[in-house]
Amino acid sequence: KLRLLDLQRNRYLKSIPHSAITGLARLKVLNFYYSFGDWELQGLDDDDQARLSDLESLQHLTSLGITLANLYALERLSGSRTLRRCVKYLYIRECEGFYNLQLSHSTGDGERLRRLSINNCPDFKYLAIIDGAENNWLPNLEVLAMHGLPSLISVWRNPMSKGCLRNLRSVNIWYCDKLKNVSWILKLPKLEMIYLFYCREMEEIISGDQVEDEDYLNAFPRLRIMSI
Repeated sequence: KLRLLDLQRNRYLKSIPHSAITGLARLKVLNFYYSFGDWELQGLDDDDQARLSDLESLQHLTSLGITLANLYALERLSGSRTLRRCVKYLYIRECEGFYNLQLSHSTGDGERLRRLSINNCPDFKYLAIIDGAENNWLPNLEVLAMHGLPSLISVWRNPMSKGCLRNLRSVNIWYCDKLKNVSWILKLPKLEMIYLFYCREMEEIISGDQVEDEDYLNAFPRLRIMSI
């Protein structure tokens, strides 16, 4: 009758038996953020290893934290609306051939996402909001972390309006060598912390060509820490 299982930030967790998931039929909250990430390893002939289909079978699940470390698992998650609607914490690491992350603006998708981390993905270039969204992207996202992305050319592919990312409070970007600026942060009403380190080709934090004069009015009303 367990309802909540929190295994986040457990880097020593290397294996999860199939029965460990399927035996938790009443589970509502499950968190593997910064934890086990070897879902859907191709070529692994092990019927006892837990898979994403086991998570889909949890009919009462409403909140999911998950780590993904291969492209197949990422595609599998993207194709499951059942899981997408539950994801609250998402960590993607060391994923080759991963060029962009498309986040849906459809009702239910992305509404729960609070933390998004992408680390050490050599081919990753940008985040994109699909479904023609113009306003109110990811209304509950609070933390965005991007580390070790040498191909990142822009954090967001879409132009951003003031209604987007309205609860984002922490932006952490390290070792993203091709990134030129982060002008979009000027539109974040609740930004409290920004960390920018070792982005070798960054020319300016805010580019005057990408913002309007009105964006400077009341900019960063809650900013407490800027470390660059």
